[in-house]
Amino acid sequence: MKTKGVLFVTFVIVAVCAADCHAATARYVPNEVIVKFKRGVTDDAVRNVLTSHRAFLAYTSPFAGFHRIRIPRTIRVEQMVELLQKNADVEYAVPNSIVYAHMVPNDPLYSPYQWNLDDRPPGSNPYGGANGGGINLEPAWDISTGSGVVVAVLDSGVAYENNRPNYEQAPDLADTNFVDGWDFISNDSHPNDDNSHGTHVTGTIAQSTNNSLGVAGVAFGCSIMPVKVLNRNGQGSLQQLVDGIYFAVNNGADVINMSLGFPPGYDPGQPLKDALDYAYDHDVAVVCSSGNDYASTVSYPAAHWTTIAVGATRFDETRVAYSNYGTALDLVAPGGDLSVNQNGDAYNDGILQNTFNPDTQYPKVFSYWFFSGTSMAAPHVSGVAALLLANGLATPDDVRHAMESTAEDKGAAGWDSQYGWGIVDAYAALTAPPDPSRRYTLSDDQLMTLDDVFISRPYHAALQSTEDLSGFGVEYDIVVVGFGKVEVHVGAPPSQADLSGYSSYALIITNTSTDDFFTTCAYVKTGQGMAFSRSRIVTLMPGASTDLSVDLTSVTNVNDVREIGFTVSVYVGQGFGLADAVLVKAQRKLPD
Repeated sequence: MKTKGVLFVTFVIVAVCAADCHAATARYVPNEVIVKFKRGVTDDAVRNVLTSHRAFLAYTSPFAGFHRIRIPRTIRVEQMVELLQKNADVEYAVPNSIVYAHMVPNDPLYSPYQWNLDDRPPGSNPYGGANGGGINLEPAWDISTGSGVVVAVLDSGVAYENNRPNYEQAPDLADTNFVDGWDFISNDSHPNDDNSHGTHVTGTIAQSTNNSLGVAGVAFGCSIMPVKVLNRNGQGSLQQLVDGIYFAVNNGADVINMSLGFPPGYDPGQPLKDALDYAYDHDVAVVCSSGNDYASTVSYPAAHWTTIAVGATRFDETRVAYSNYGTALDLVAPGGDLSVNQNGDAYNDGILQNTFNPDTQYPKVFSYWFFSGTSMAAPHVSGVAALLLANGLATPDDVRHAMESTAEDKGAAGWDSQYGWGIVDAYAALTAPPDPSRRYTLSDDQLMTLDDVFISRPYHAALQSTEDLSGFGVEYDIVVVGFGKVEVHVGAPPSQADLSGYSSYALIITNTSTDDFFTTCAYVKTGQGMAFSRSRIVTLMPGASTDLSVDLTSVTNVNDVREIGFTVSVYVGQGFGLADAVLVKAQRKLPD
């Protein structure tokens, strides 16, 4: 399918991100800390802790269960975090860090073509490349447009409605489908954009297409869930971001796009990791921009293992200098480079969408603007994820495999830290054969008497060999190929495992390797939604063993248990090539 009736207009300068976007260290919301107390700690105990530190409760997350507290001006945030972490009743305490939109400072002059979507006409890019700088989208539209998929855009809001007197819908979003979202900045049900960033990002995912107006979007048949977690200045807090993730998952999102992040090298802590794990455990694909800090470190949340981290390329299919790279990078996509004019017209190269003036920030007058950054790259991948899910894929792992295994390879052969697996190719991903390496069958007398064991995340993991250890045990030689942190899930339906009458499910995990360490946890998935419960996470050194227990008291019917198993997380490729192996012994432990 080809786009029709594209209208080109005169364009003006794109907005710039505040200098704080490139700060070496993260900024915090002044005088605020996020703290979560352990299960079973009473309200009185919580009040006593807060009173002892002269702090007061400002907010409790209905999603993650943590508290946002206000602390005295006489104590630094870092000091309060340290004090709270020493309290035996506290699960975690972290600063309420500020997250930023990922945009790049730039100059005016913009190309009038969406070179980022496809090579038009074919072969016209003088720099070559399989798709001429784009993502091979036109043949993909003949297969899927994303219909039936919900993409949550966690950003500065979207110009999605006529909410007079202050807001109007962007004209080229008039035919785009929207579902209810939320504004975590103003705490209301109208996540309107007052920055322009979120509207631009949304346009790349699902701009109204074939409407004889303006420009096209990657997955124009999908539905957009606007979730506002950034304010007028393109900033938001850790609390707002985390709550936005939970909201999106709980309200039916299939994909989450986050074109935002913290400064590279800064880890905002457990609340964000828990939220991202929650999304992954509920089969929501999360796509994040890698950051625009000219850094060799991918920023959070893109750096988390469950997300698809996306860097930016330009018209000649090279990585743009601003685009963060490193061991956590998964893919790249067009992000634009407004310092060059490689496509040969009178304007510099950017990503074009319909939004309002980012300088005046008046959300009632719209035009077509070119922005540049990894913020613009990520929604290309989110759009392709929607195309894949609408075409029958079911899980984040399936989506990841389809895109990574078919990406246009750039840089060193295979995965590399500059380009990840390469530039996403929409058509190739949609026509990729299913991954044959994800399922393995073991005999019934092996792991916890489970008869169907599989490995997921990533696709480039293999069950090298197994050895029956009799009874409820099995030994695995898990070979993983990749770079950075690789998490392998080994689990199956409890076909013969009798859980009746037990309050917990427990495993004994032993690291039988001689020189490799890994982290591990046991897990249980229950119900139609595959709700996820897990044990504590333990690091096992060579020869070490641990008991892992998952609470089953919340499972009212053992027949609701759909999968039990364990995970192994391995760091590979850190100067030792791109492969590693660990020997794992897993045995079912029956309660006394």
